[in-house]
Amino acid sequence: METELEVKLDSNDEVKSDDLPGYYDFIMVKSAFFAWLSSRKIKQGDLDNIIRSLDNASEQLLRRKISYAPLWEITKHSAFEDIYKKAMDNKFFRILDRKTCSAFFRDGQLYLKFLKSKPVFHRKISGVISANDENLTARMTIKDAIIKVLEAEERAMTVEEIYSSIIKQNLHTFGAQNPVKVVRTTIEYACENSGYSNKDPIPCFCIERNDDDKRIYSLVELEPYQDTSEHNYHFVETSSESDFLKMGIVNIWNESVEKRFQEWLEYENYAKKTAQNYRRAVKQIFRNYSELAQKSANDSHGTLEVIRKYIVLLNNDSSFRGANSSRHNQFTASLSAFERFYASEFQKVESKACEYIHEQPDAKSISPSPLDCIIDLDEGKSGIQQILEAHFQTLYGYSNIGILWNAAQDALSMFLNDNAINDADDLWRFMRQAFSDEYVLNNPHIWKTVPNYPQSYVGVIINLTRHYGGTITREQIDDYFAQIKQGSPINATIIRQGLLLFYASRTFILTETIDLTSERCVAVTKALDRLFAGEKVPYIILRDITEEWFSSLPTIKGDIPWTAILLQEMLRLHRNIGYRIIFSGLDGQALDTLGAAIVNAKSEITSFADVIHRYCFEKDLLSKRMLTEDLRIILRNAGMLEGNELIYNLHKALKDYRFAFTDENRTVKILER
Repeated sequence: METELEVKLDSNDEVKSDDLPGYYDFIMVKSAFFAWLSSRKIKQGDLDNIIRSLDNASEQLLRRKISYAPLWEITKHSAFEDIYKKAMDNKFFRILDRKTCSAFFRDGQLYLKFLKSKPVFHRKISGVISANDENLTARMTIKDAIIKVLEAEERAMTVEEIYSSIIKQNLHTFGAQNPVKVVRTTIEYACENSGYSNKDPIPCFCIERNDDDKRIYSLVELEPYQDTSEHNYHFVETSSESDFLKMGIVNIWNESVEKRFQEWLEYENYAKKTAQNYRRAVKQIFRNYSELAQKSANDSHGTLEVIRKYIVLLNNDSSFRGANSSRHNQFTASLSAFERFYASEFQKVESKACEYIHEQPDAKSISPSPLDCIIDLDEGKSGIQQILEAHFQTLYGYSNIGILWNAAQDALSMFLNDNAINDADDLWRFMRQAFSDEYVLNNPHIWKTVPNYPQSYVGVIINLTRHYGGTITREQIDDYFAQIKQGSPINATIIRQGLLLFYASRTFILTETIDLTSERCVAVTKALDRLFAGEKVPYIILRDITEEWFSSLPTIKGDIPWTAILLQEMLRLHRNIGYRIIFSGLDGQALDTLGAAIVNAKSEITSFADVIHRYCFEKDLLSKRMLTEDLRIILRNAGMLEGNELIYNLHKALKDYRFAFTDENRTVKILER
């Protein structure tokens, strides 16, 4: 027959483990605390958040050896108050576990009040746990049941999967004829990106689509709980604390992140169209490769680490590499920008965290130097210096936090563990504290000395190109970025600032190597004037220009010969030369595509259609009807096109009334005017 044991705690008594076995203690204390909170008219969802935040805090406090036992076993008010104060004074807990720290400082005050009230705990020696669980289940709403399922699964799920788990775990009893629809409606009302006009004020879920184009649902990051009852307590947050405590890793990509990413790209002076393309590319990547994203998050402790692992997994995935190649490496460029976006976010967070702690009343208790509490500091610094020196020798004076973290995990695992450096973000914070005067740090980049080029990935390519003698191929760039474990920038990113130019197909040259001063630009203009005067034509096909003429242009450092694409690039950057290139104007062509012809800047020939019509006039092709492919081959043989350029697309490049395409664009007639 079941018996009941009543244990009353006061400020002078502690529960003995012999009287109350550990697991039963957890259940009793949680149940009593839950009932105490309920009596204060706190909402169900907020109750769960408070319990969850104390669970998380308990785990972190044990790991950092601030607490000697799980929080639910500490039932003496003075003992818990002592741990609460220790947690407030522990800078590692406050900086490295910001979100958990904030929630604990807030909800711990409630637990202190609860213990101070000298609560009465009830338990039954047998059978009480399952009965208590059933009572809690009976009070669980549909929304709470959904949250419980998604928290346990830690993945996005379809509504059918969520409903099945609720039934399997007996979390809620449905009375509706279509319970799946009820679950879906409940979720949609609380979704931050649903189409419902009247939604819950605090969203709990977000919607995505899986590979089968079915809706899947996951949790959004919960906002800090605030009690609005008459027993309300206040956790005062400064604006800086509020900002930096918001950073979390629950949602790496959602509508809010998407919007901030777009704004960041535009702030970084990306063209608006480029910013939109990058945002859409990242959105497509997370949609198409969600399993890899989940895999990268499983063993990671920080958002930036998740993103970097995700990029590595993507680069090792054959289907991603194929998709990226077909889009001219736009995916890798977009991910590279996305990684820098998150890195900049964390830099702001760290800065504000330091400001916040400095402003706190108990700041005097924190040591003046952040390195004072580092265990085996000299040994750790020496190990990191050795790793970086090896990188500097093989990577031309460069390293980054990603490859440093990978190497440090093997060589300095004990140092990292002793000092709670759990991921690349933690290591970067340590680097800023310990090496800001020794190395040049610009997250994620690390240089041995101050570089005489931009502190960016383009700057890294400039440095690499200098070591290769002034020119570099796409393959050499990709190989180097594979070494430094970063996504290789796309061509558009490489040439955007005009510091690198195309030299040939998939090959770049340093602008500084060409050194086109105003005097040398004048020399290029005179050379082109002589070329047009000698040919006596209104346009010149770029592929028809001889090497002899190119040799008349100003000499390039290192005796690098001129090429048609390099001349094209110079005319693109230096319009004062007085000549311009005529392109097909078709969107989507590679940036290193050679133009059709070169004309004087004041020429009446302004479009691709103008050049082709003039050429057809010269070759007596006007008023003739021919296959579109035959015309394309004629232009290819003339040197205006190359290979399969504009195959199936010539009609798009010649959208002009003088070219009459018929028979589904398979034939064309060139009109006289």
